[in-house]
Amino acid sequence: MFLILLTNALFALTYIVAEYTLHFTSPLTLLMYRMLFSGIILIGIQFFLDKTKLKIKKSDYSSFFLTIFLHMSINFLCETYALQKISGLMVSLFYLLAPIFSAVIDRVVKKNMLSKTQMITVVLGLISSLLMIFINKNVSSHVSGANETGLASLWPYFLLLLSIWSSTLGWYRVKDLMESGYSLVTINGYASLFSGFLFFVMRIL
Repeated sequence: MFLILLTNALFALTYIVAEYTLHFTSPLTLLMYRMLFSGIILIGIQFFLDKTKLKIKKSDYSSFFLTIFLHMSINFLCETYALQKISGLMVSLFYLLAPIFSAVIDRVVKKNMLSKTQMITVVLGLISSLLMIFINKNVSSHVSGANETGLASLWPYFLLLLSIWSSTLGWYRVKDLMESGYSLVTINGYASLFSGFLFFVMRIL
């Protein structure tokens, strides 16, 4: 739970920058460069710290690929496309829902009972998310004069919620890999690098 909160808080600082950058480039181009550069840097750091930790066991290949798609690819793809319609500040606020999704996953997947505090957090989080959608939708329509109505106006929020779900599920995979002896730098490095190549292929298709 703490790792999810900390990481999402750090990533929240990049949303406003990404929103600004999208005025000058496409989502796939931004994602490609962002993932490739961060992947190269992280793998480079791990290489100099302890290159033996860069080796992946064959038995963990499937876990790494699942982590790549959940933790980086789907997460950042949905988030970046949502940023075209939703402000970076609103995206940051929505990521506060990650611990709520984590509590739900604990209950459904790991069969852990929710405490009263977690239940109250889930309810308050759902109410606040609906309020954020309503407020942002009205502000956007006044500022930009947007003509999208009904479900068409809600697709960025669906993408954003999918991004948060993917990020939260991805963190469970990351934690499993860390318990298997892999460093967080190695995991994020490979996830970023392979996601960058994936976005490069998607960009040229």
